[in-house]
Amino acid sequence: MVIIQSTAIAIAMRIIAMFCWGQWANTQKLASKEWRFQLYYWDFAIGVLLLALVVGVITTYFSTRVGSISVLAVGVGFVVVAIILDALAYRRLADKCNLSFKPKFL
Repeated sequence: MVIIQSTAIAIAMRIIAMFCWGQWANTQKLASKEWRFQLYYWDFAIGVLLLALVVGVITTYFSTRVGSISVLAVGVGFVVVAIILDALAYRRLADKCNLSFKPKFL
């Protein structure tokens, strides 16, 4: 457990926590009504985790300048390709199983 000694940092962390809490509700309202809650829950949690990892890697790179920007760019490219392949596989599964949810962007 982390105990914050500064009042200003504690208030800033509470504001960030309230912002993140609001993002859960807002994105859930924006999600399609056909999207099952279980899928939304996992997609949101994994998405936030991946975003935190990407932001952490990028900020660490710019603060310490250790590593290669080209390796970072290749890694981001692999992630983008993996997301596209995942969407295509899910669409193929939805067609095969005759599921009602199909991504509209593919």
